[in-house]
Amino acid sequence: RRTAGMHTVSAREYGYDAYERLLHVENERGERYTFERDPNGEVIAERGFDGQERRYERDMDGTVLVTHLPDGTTIHHQHDLAGRLTYSRYPDGSWEAWEYDRAGRLCKASNPHGETLFERDALGRIIREIQNGHAIEHCYDSRSRLTHTLSDLGADVSYGYDDAGLPESVKAIVQGMPHPWEARLQHDRLGRETLRTMTGGVACAMQYDGVGRPSRPSVTRGGHSLYNRGYRWDDDFRLSHAHDAISGRIVRYFYDDFGSLAEAEYGDGARQWRNPDVMGNVYDSTDRTDRTYARGGQLREDRR
Repeated sequence: RRTAGMHTVSAREYGYDAYERLLHVENERGERYTFERDPNGEVIAERGFDGQERRYERDMDGTVLVTHLPDGTTIHHQHDLAGRLTYSRYPDGSWEAWEYDRAGRLCKASNPHGETLFERDALGRIIREIQNGHAIEHCYDSRSRLTHTLSDLGADVSYGYDDAGLPESVKAIVQGMPHPWEARLQHDRLGRETLRTMTGGVACAMQYDGVGRPSRPSVTRGGHSLYNRGYRWDDDFRLSHAHDAISGRIVRYFYDDFGSLAEAEYGDGARQWRNPDVMGNVYDSTDRTDRTYARGGQLREDRR
């Protein structure tokens, strides 16, 4: 990682064998994530930056049959003749199972708590989902756009599109509701959403600057402004200011040498830090003393 002035701040090292297969990744603190391979080049063990090891037992085709977890427990796997995962059994006795159709598409998923079935049309689109006896049906138009979703629990949702194929309306009818909920959407000539009006008189609007960045989102209801913010961006397309037009408060944002958000400064003088070290571990203080991380970036303590 280098700054704009090409000064090296941190670096990672990658190691390969004679066949250009990845053997290890070494991070900025000298910790290694290593891969152990069998004579066929298949990974049979991984050791993380934190020293935890996970091992794999494979058959002659390289398919994983057993996964040995760092705590000594195991997960057993089964596959079909095409190599697709069909069953996993976990240390606590729970399990998951999957079935596929002749085209290799998922048609059933199940575990001890229930099962989900998927029915598809000739184009492979899901037209019906059945979970524990309840069904959801989907309809599509000639351009494969979703137009209708119907649930036997009472949901009835329809979708409309404009001539350009952009979403134009969403209408939902739910049992027990006296009136349907509806949203209508408008877009500019570039396809960006500019206005969304919803049941209850709520309207969400969005304005953009000359290069397409959001500049002013707002929410109104019955002529009353509920949310109104203005955004200012710097030359690197990074958000520099957010102005709340209702309260008058301003939030300023600051970034590190790599363009990552590092600090937010609020109108009352309060500051919120996002101060990463060379490993990417995030702190909420300038001196990085508020949190403690272990190997591999594991958060051990937060003293805020």
